[in-house]
Amino acid sequence: MKQFGGYIPIHERHPTVIHFSVHLANGQGVYFTTKNVLERVQVPPETTLTVFFTLCQSDEFVLTLLYHQVPKYYAWNARNKKWDPRKSGQIVPENLGIISSDTLGGVYTIHPSNFECFHLRLLLHEVLGPTSFFRFKSVNGTVCKTFKQAFELRGLLEDDSH
Repeated sequence: MKQFGGYIPIHERHPTVIHFSVHLANGQGVYFTTKNVLERVQVPPETTLTVFFTLCQSDEFVLTLLYHQVPKYYAWNARNKKWDPRKSGQIVPENLGIISSDTLGGVYTIHPSNFECFHLRLLLHEVLGPTSFFRFKSVNGTVCKTFKQAFELRGLLEDDSH
């Protein structure tokens, strides 16, 4: 980052921004070698998104959050691929035991031509505490075939035929 008189050192950037992956079910990137290819195919790697679903299944507080709000209350542990509750920051008065920070979550941009992933990304900004990919496609008892259809059924997509 350039400014007058030089560059801003990385340790002076504030607040911290955590970048989140967005992918369809079983669409996460997989890195493998000839030695571990079978294991990688059978057990795809966890991502910030898949671990978010798991966290939503086990932590009642997370059910009140959108995907990009998670790093305010949880720190991403890249080594163990899990969200750990924050240990330092400000105590959230309404939720004893919950600590917040000023960390921001940024969800990677998806090109609109990638319809399904694009609409999933939009839904991640609208649906609180999803427990799976299926949760996004379930709208008022109706199971949609696509994320775009679910987005429309939620009344989040306007008709541009005017």
